[in-house]
Amino acid sequence: MSVAGNIRVEKIARRALLTGLAGLACTRPRSAWALEPAAPSIILTMAEAAPPVSFRDAGGRMAGMVVDGMSAVTAPLGWNLAFEGMPWARSQEMVRQGQADAHVTLATPDRLGFMRFARAPLFIRNSAVIHFSPRNPRAAEIRRIRSLDDLRGFAITMTLGDSWPRGMMDGWTNVLTVKDDATTFLMVAADRADIVVQSREAAKFAEQANGIQQLDSIDAPFLVGGLSEFRFGLRLAFPDSAALMDAFDRAQQRMIQNGTLSRVMAKYV
Repeated sequence: MSVAGNIRVEKIARRALLTGLAGLACTRPRSAWALEPAAPSIILTMAEAAPPVSFRDAGGRMAGMVVDGMSAVTAPLGWNLAFEGMPWARSQEMVRQGQADAHVTLATPDRLGFMRFARAPLFIRNSAVIHFSPRNPRAAEIRRIRSLDDLRGFAITMTLGDSWPRGMMDGWTNVLTVKDDATTFLMVAADRADIVVQSREAAKFAEQANGIQQLDSIDAPFLVGGLSEFRFGLRLAFPDSAALMDAFDRAQQRMIQNGTLSRVMAKYV
């Protein structure tokens, strides 16, 4: 066969191959060809003094359950996360105003208006726990607390930015407000206050970080709203937010199923 004939045969074969591939692409499910969204750079804001949920370590870097959990889930996705700590209210307002991109918080109706949340919580905290010093002269009375009204007779210490359970104690004169969680536990340990209402994780962290002798605690299920599901939330207007959240949900579900997320959080419980 001549050179020209060979060229014509090759062209015909190439055209047939391309036609066949095009037909295969048309019959293959769309999802099989879908690509993951490009790895984003996300500014995630958080409270800078709410240990062990989020806090600054000895080097001034943000640390805690949010940082560890989010880093574990997004590492396989290749996301670039910048963790920024600030006062609690401001950290959420930054996302609302578009000055930051994400948060890990409760998916309230208000926040659903400007954030898209993960299907599953990153972690769950039960803050309906009363902590007190076993050396407190009124320890026996504290152990008998069974209702919200029973709390009125005790000095309660609470963090300034803690909206829960502040809402249930609005106007109470026996509530002492302080700047951070660590101070609440130090005051109870020093008998400068009778009780602090916080999670067991927060108490454990405060005891270890501040050398506090172990406090006693009782569950307080009558304090409604104490069980909190902290979920990753991404700003609705963030580019490809829906696709990114789908990718996050899949990665998180894998880590829940294989126990990785539980192992990451184990040091806090």
